[in-house]
Amino acid sequence: MLLLVSDQSRFDMVMRGEAVFTAKEQRGKALFDKNCATCHSGALLTNNKFINNGLDSVFTDIGRSLISETSEDLGKFKVPSLRNIMLTGPYMHDGRFKTIDEVIDHYRFGIRPSPSLDTRLMVNGSMKIQLEDADVDDLKDFLHTLTDRKFISNPIF
Repeated sequence: MLLLVSDQSRFDMVMRGEAVFTAKEQRGKALFDKNCATCHSGALLTNNKFINNGLDSVFTDIGRSLISETSEDLGKFKVPSLRNIMLTGPYMHDGRFKTIDEVIDHYRFGIRPSPSLDTRLMVNGSMKIQLEDADVDDLKDFLHTLTDRKFISNPIF
């Protein structure tokens, strides 16, 4: 596992000052910072916490609550890293979304309220994440910068 280091993506190069984002990627990063970075942050683009991201209002998979045996953890799952995210579908803990567009649409239109929903996703009873169609294209351009082509094509992995 110590050999599995993905740090040669365009995002990494920009963070090290070796490259710059395009205008679309920069707009996408700004959208990401505003809407996603509270959960997807740091070197691995995860906060390593368990959250309920609004997939369900009624839970068939109770998530972390299975271990903690508390209702506060209903529907909570670990926040995944976004490294190489454009290559790692299907998405969510149960693979319910086949494409990144479905994931983004969930955050735009599909967040389902429940008592354990992460408060960062709702403000005054309405969804906090609001993106226009053009925003989605810019966000996806940014997410593509998280792909490390050297890592995914390395024959030792």
